[in-house]
Amino acid sequence: MRGGEAHAYFFAGTLPCDTTAEPTGSISVTKRVGGEAADIVPGSTSYTVSYQVAGGDAGTLELLAGEEQTLALAPLPVDTEVTLTEQDLPPVDDVAWEPVEWRVDGEPVTGASATVEVGTDVEVVLVNTATDVVRGQSSSDVATGGQLPVTGPRVAALVLLALALVGSGVLVVLFRRQSR
Repeated sequence: MRGGEAHAYFFAGTLPCDTTAEPTGSISVTKRVGGEAADIVPGSTSYTVSYQVAGGDAGTLELLAGEEQTLALAPLPVDTEVTLTEQDLPPVDDVAWEPVEWRVDGEPVTGASATVEVGTDVEVVLVNTATDVVRGQSSSDVATGGQLPVTGPRVAALVLLALALVGSGVLVVLFRRQSR
């Protein structure tokens, strides 16, 4: 080397070569209201969904219909299990709520709660079906197939019988007049 200096420093430690971070993901929760009475549910109606991270944090989300929220815990390590449960539905005049429907990444999940395993990004849709107890079927009507039970006398049969008797009497009178 011309006019330069050379230095050597010995290092006894190790430097990690793999600096990849642990894969993480998130869960977004969207609330939807459907059914024949969805139009009478006020848009300002708030719904509470609780969450429990396996071995970790718990909390709640407050959602409006059509609103999407991402859990405040994001990013979550991949393969973390999170259980989501909808709390009591808000009372709305003239509305009966059907059981909750969960969809995780478009696939239906049965039950009152949904346990989600975090992938990269998981989309959860929570659907409540509102039925109108005044103009449509309520939950109790579903058991009868949507039909009201028949009670009281069957008036239509009696009316038809009375009309038949009156018609017969008119025919008898007409035949007698023609035979004279």
